[in-house]
Amino acid sequence: MATNKRIFVVDAIPFRGDMSSLVEGVGIHVEGIFGDAKVIWIVRTDQEFALGSPNERLQVLVSLPTSVTEVIEECVREAVNTSPGDLVVHVLSHDRAVLSSATKLNSSSTIVVTTNLTVAAGVDKGVAPSSPPPLGIGITEKDRLATEEVLFRGKHFSRETGIKKLALRPLLSAMDPYFTTANHPLGQLFIRKLMAHGESHGWLCQGEPLAGHEPVWLTESAVQEIRKRRAEPFGSDSVPPTPQPKLEEALAPDGRSRDITRMEGSLASARIGSPVDCRNLLFEAFEELISVNSDEGIVSSKLLSEARTKACGSSRSARRDSQAWANISECFFRMLLTSEVLLGGDGKPIPKVIGAYSAPVYSLTDRWRVKAESAMLYHIVQTFQPVPLEQLNSLARTIYHQGKDSEPIEVMRGKLDILLEYLASDVGSIAVTDSGALITIKPPTSELTPPDGFVLEVASAH
Repeated sequence: MATNKRIFVVDAIPFRGDMSSLVEGVGIHVEGIFGDAKVIWIVRTDQEFALGSPNERLQVLVSLPTSVTEVIEECVREAVNTSPGDLVVHVLSHDRAVLSSATKLNSSSTIVVTTNLTVAAGVDKGVAPSSPPPLGIGITEKDRLATEEVLFRGKHFSRETGIKKLALRPLLSAMDPYFTTANHPLGQLFIRKLMAHGESHGWLCQGEPLAGHEPVWLTESAVQEIRKRRAEPFGSDSVPPTPQPKLEEALAPDGRSRDITRMEGSLASARIGSPVDCRNLLFEAFEELISVNSDEGIVSSKLLSEARTKACGSSRSARRDSQAWANISECFFRMLLTSEVLLGGDGKPIPKVIGAYSAPVYSLTDRWRVKAESAMLYHIVQTFQPVPLEQLNSLARTIYHQGKDSEPIEVMRGKLDILLEYLASDVGSIAVTDSGALITIKPPTSELTPPDGFVLEVASAH
């Protein structure tokens, strides 16, 4: 029996923004629907650099003399001729005329699904930059040190443990707004030049080009150099002897504990959770939408899109950028899947698999907010264990800090205690050792019982 084949055709011709953001957004969208599908990009010559070299899952068409619609028709004909079975074509574009024309390609053996790129990738059409970056600008010491820190925190030391290249800039930007496309002197060329600099200077490696999905990792010599430079145990706020004092200024401009910076970096690398102000808005949006659609359910991808729109519209902060909200909401959704709080029609949790984005959501588990935020706490403890109890304030600030609008530390600690009590007493997934440190003893969803010899009463160990 022939099986359905899926391809994605992305019309990037009208796009005038940061290509790395578009590539990232499309990558998340494609993986969420059908991870191994082929993607055909239709781009201008100045956009080609962001995609890498073509392969079996990536095709790049540049500077086309014919119309985009005709190219899409040709792609469909070629796909039908080269593979038997029904064909599902996902056409993504900012151009409404292209999307309208693509629907005419529907037939008995071809299903065409059209989606606006702003919705699919979370990236607006953008405007053309006023001027290109000044010639001669290169990668600075600050660029290199910050990138090394991000890769070191995530333990990206080999091809197998490398981070996807398209995820690097969002992590750098979350660490310091200087690295956003709008603020960095190199603009959208930054990552491209960073890769070239890292490889030529021997501190960075990257895999074969794969439209932003190629792995990036530190060389062994760079890892050894960073270890020498850091030379400090977790839990210490002392400044190590280092000839690069500007590194700490770049990574923690507000003077916060470096432990908090590491914890936040760990969550960012795992793409779990979100800033507390955005998280609360998304909590409310998800709860409302699921309640309204409880009878027939609501598909996860639609739920995520509508909740993002609702939360962004309700935000009173400066976080109104669509790409920022796309990243924030995706990390929030991963947190919900990790904590297994979204329930399907059978009352069972929706698992964290590729098909999760197409699964309908009917309801939420009890105490779903506590369970969801507990996934962030569990990940931090699992990453840095044993975590001394002296670091509970840092844990609280990592999960609940929101700048000048933050609640008093006593309030944040109270909320953290609820998460600790849930993970330690209700689930038995973390414990406090006799030496006074948090460790993980099983996943939160495991049916195993905790081993003997551990104290599960966290409230008394403040």
